[in-house]
Amino acid sequence: MLRMYPESVFANVFFAIFGLVIALMKDVPDISGDTENNIQTFSVRLGSKTMFRVSTYLLATLLTTFSLGIASLSVRPSLFRSLGMINLNEAFVAAAGLGLAYDVLRRSKKVDPNDSHAVFDYYMSTWNVFYACYLLLPLLRR
Repeated sequence: MLRMYPESVFANVFFAIFGLVIALMKDVPDISGDTENNIQTFSVRLGSKTMFRVSTYLLATLLTTFSLGIASLSVRPSLFRSLGMINLNEAFVAAAGLGLAYDVLRRSKKVDPNDSHAVFDYYMSTWNVFYACYLLLPLLRR
């Protein structure tokens, strides 16, 4: 029988949502080509500014939500009921995730959603965040 591990479910959900964000963000700099070819993407329908904000806030929310969830798991009751024991790996991953969320929002404020080159550069930087998250994943192993 197939056994579901919470860590696997966590990683799959996290990276599936992250993949959705990457797909939405990739669409923003391509808006002129999509418009010329009459391709009705979300960016064409809703506008580059709206889609840029939606994908940026979705990514920041994803990173923040999962980081806070990891932070709550990092504190475990110890042998001494009044004291808590902190899992340093999980605390580090939570702090790193919050730092990445802050960086995503900070960098997004410098991007003009109508400048396809600036949006593309920002999109490429989201891959750095993706790889950073992937590198943090082994620290969550129990």
